[in-house]
Amino acid sequence: MMPAQILVADFGGTHARAALAQVSETGIRLSDIRAEGLAQTQTPAQWLADFYLGIGSPSLAACAACAAGPLEMEDDDAVVHFTNRQSDVRASALAQACGLDRADLINDFAAVAYALGALGPEDLLAIGAGHAAPDAAQVVLGPGTGLGVAIRVPQAGKALVLPGEGGHSALAPFDAETLKLWPLLAGERSQLSAEDILSGPGLKRLYSACAREQGVVPDENSSPAAIAERGLAGTDPACAWAVKIFTRWLGHFAGSVALIAGARGGVFIGGGIIPAWGAGFDRAAFRTAFEAQAAQRDYVSAIPTWLMQHPQPALLGLAAYANDRLDRLGRERK
Repeated sequence: MMPAQILVADFGGTHARAALAQVSETGIRLSDIRAEGLAQTQTPAQWLADFYLGIGSPSLAACAACAAGPLEMEDDDAVVHFTNRQSDVRASALAQACGLDRADLINDFAAVAYALGALGPEDLLAIGAGHAAPDAAQVVLGPGTGLGVAIRVPQAGKALVLPGEGGHSALAPFDAETLKLWPLLAGERSQLSAEDILSGPGLKRLYSACAREQGVVPDENSSPAAIAERGLAGTDPACAWAVKIFTRWLGHFAGSVALIAGARGGVFIGGGIIPAWGAGFDRAAFRTAFEAQAAQRDYVSAIPTWLMQHPQPALLGLAAYANDRLDRLGRERK
């Protein structure tokens, strides 16, 4: 039996990724992977049509895509209005781009959550101790252009994935160091969201506050990638401090989300920023902050945390999601 071929695509605020997924009894294989910046003048459907034509317009069993924002229904059409981009993506337009009657569209971190069932041990790097409780809720989260959060609940047959907008929940200082920086971070705003700090733009905001606290004029032209590079190399004190605070704040936020979700099945860190830091990511600092939950430290300390190392977890999850739907339709037709 020939493996099912599924076109999968992940659209973020600034980048697009796509691949052809072959799903068989031995697992999911991604080929023809393409990842690049998504121009403001190009719609996701146009980009996908170019990709599909470029790989030879193969016969497809399905198309599944994800985008950074909450999923809505408008006139029976699934649509995501981007959180960090002035446009939207529609399932009907994606289907037309690859010659199908329909396409699946879901939230980007929901796609990452669907990947958990398809990841192997080589795709995960343990951060600290903890032991996963069987069949317990799991959390995936990660900073990139924004901050994505989703919950996965393992079930018999098919896991239940709960997308959300946890990255836009309110953030607060959690120790003396973050409290000292807070006035510089918040300015005249009454509150900041987690994404205001734990994202690429958030890292820039954090660097600027660290520089000013140190009495240094920040380089406002520095990109998040440049700040991280200088911080990890230790060549710029303000950048190094920003990376340190970012790591610890992400850990504390992850611990808070784990408490909210009851994520005794583990917390998985993805997104575009932390995996790119590689060995420079201070796992010990992250884990210490993760466990620093005053009221339920013992509860959180038992929860395992992992860094996702698969290069394209959202594409993998989309293939798993679409294949589950194809299997379900096949069973219904029998």
